[in-house]
Amino acid sequence: MVRLIRHENAVWVVLLSFFMAIPCLSMDDAPDPLQNHLQQANKHITRTPWKSIGPATQALELATTQHNDEAAAEAHIILARAHLSMQQNDKALEHLMTALTLFKSLGLKEKEAKALQGIGIVYEQTGETDKAMRHLQDALQLYEESSNHQQVARVYISMGIHYSRLGNSDKALEYYKKALALQQEFEDPVGLAATLSNIATIHQKREEYNEAIALYKRVLKLNTEVEVGTRAVAIAQNNLGECYLKTGDFKKSEQYLTESLEATQLISALDITVPTLNALVDLKSEQHRYREGLAYARQLIKANERLNEQQSKDRIAAIENSRDLQQKENAIRVLQQENRIHQLTIEKSRTSRNFLIFTIILITVLALGLLGLYVSRTRRNRMIQQKNHELQQALDRIEVLTGLLPICSKCKKVRDDKGYWVQVEQFIAEHTKADFSYGICPDCQSAHYGDQKESQ
Repeated sequence: MVRLIRHENAVWVVLLSFFMAIPCLSMDDAPDPLQNHLQQANKHITRTPWKSIGPATQALELATTQHNDEAAAEAHIILARAHLSMQQNDKALEHLMTALTLFKSLGLKEKEAKALQGIGIVYEQTGETDKAMRHLQDALQLYEESSNHQQVARVYISMGIHYSRLGNSDKALEYYKKALALQQEFEDPVGLAATLSNIATIHQKREEYNEAIALYKRVLKLNTEVEVGTRAVAIAQNNLGECYLKTGDFKKSEQYLTESLEATQLISALDITVPTLNALVDLKSEQHRYREGLAYARQLIKANERLNEQQSKDRIAAIENSRDLQQKENAIRVLQQENRIHQLTIEKSRTSRNFLIFTIILITVLALGLLGLYVSRTRRNRMIQQKNHELQQALDRIEVLTGLLPICSKCKKVRDDKGYWVQVEQFIAEHTKADFSYGICPDCQSAHYGDQKESQ
């Protein structure tokens, strides 16, 4: 299947954005410093979440001092997302539980539901699937009570991912289709694209490539109607390319993989570029176009190195923003593990490149050997044909007379096979291709003409 960020994993990030996207307080509800800190934290939470830890912590301190429980809960939600991005699940869960308690005390049902959904996502990430499902169901109930169908659809997606990870694709499809039905009632192109992609992923895992292709194309069509983001489009193009590769349609596979590669380069999405290049290497190997495959393999190694460097920098920045020494040590260990994984990936890419080089050399040697053998045989055949031709020409000039030939001892006439006596010249002319030219031998010259010259 796709060696890419699986759509299921990508959707967790989308869902985290949804449940974390709690509006900041208005200027009337909170003092300016508190509001400013929350705005700064929200500014960084999407792309550089570790940078939001500082302002979110300051906002939490102010909100606690001012006994502003709603603002404190929002700060806890932001901190939960930041710690979750650094794979500090325990710390994220602690903040979410605190936020849940505060929202419950305030009677804010929808925000309580968002906290429950976030807790369910964290438990799903840590493998505690039973707890994850219980919290997702609680969140679903609260959203249904408030008739918030958009959030209900997003919880359905979370449940679909839950069952997909458990290997129950039928149940996953059931929830994805429930989400799809709701999303078609309101304008949510990003959510709709994510749901279609997840359904397509299920079909792709089942090797139902035609169904998967149709759904990924719907994602691309949706992008032409309503912008769903270059990243979502690049993922769909990559998966389309891999589906067509599996079906043997190499032309369309190359088309979509190339388009995905161009899109990822525009947005510098190395985490998509790497699997796209990997798929292109596989495609070229299937086509026996090893030189092109080798070129993509070289790009793949460089992209892997850049991705590793980029993620290392991000993780280092996250570590520097963490105040807890133990969190730093844990994050460093995670970073070292990731570096080892990336190193193995790079080594695998190098092995693939070396294999391609060896294959090209082997094919070249075999081709040269076959060419030499062909040239040698061609020369030998030409020599044989030339000798045969020369022999045939010689045979054409020769006609052999065999057996006893009766000849008159007086007049020297020869008896042919019909019993007639004919001149020797006539017999030879009839049985060979020789022609006669007449002259006089020296003895006859002397006997008949004496000393006269032949010219006379």
